Amino acid sequence: MIPELFSSYGPDTAAVAIPAWLDLSAVVAGSFTGILVAKERSLDLVGYLALSILCGLGGGLIRDTIMQVGDVYMLRSSYAIPVTVIAAILGFLFSGVLHKFPNLLNWADIISVGLFVAAGTDKAIVYHLSPWACALMGTVTGVGGGMLRDIFLGDVPKIF
Repeated sequence: MIPELFSSYGPDTAAVAIPAWLDLSAVVAGSFTGILVAKERSLDLVGYLALSILCGLGGGLIRDTIMQVGDVYMLRSSYAIPVTVIAAILGFLFSGVLHKFPNLLNWADIISVGLFVAAGTDKAIVYHLSPWACALMGTVTGVGGGMLRDIFLGDVPKIF
């Protein structure tokens, strides 16, 4: 089970192939942004779970659907979905700690977008997409989860 955290995905391991643990850290950072928004909106546990999953896995799901090559990361990884669920539960249980840091959502968004852009671009490179497609897949992966979060909450996505 542990070797999966350090293995690459895709048919060509000679390509860039960032480590799987970096992919998972993007999922955790994205989930954290969902948790922060759920806290801000005073949602219940189901709201925390939904936003954690949307923000942690939504951008990658959009990317994998558009690319139509390889597999869907959130379904293949044995860690992705459980990590978002555990993060949501911990965020719900210990949400009182989160109000002490006023700009935490902005910083978490910045970190998660950066990690997701790297992961999305890497997956496109591994599957030998054109440079333009790689840039697009990185962008979609980076902003997709936050965009879905805002749409599901009835807001105009902040990225727009």
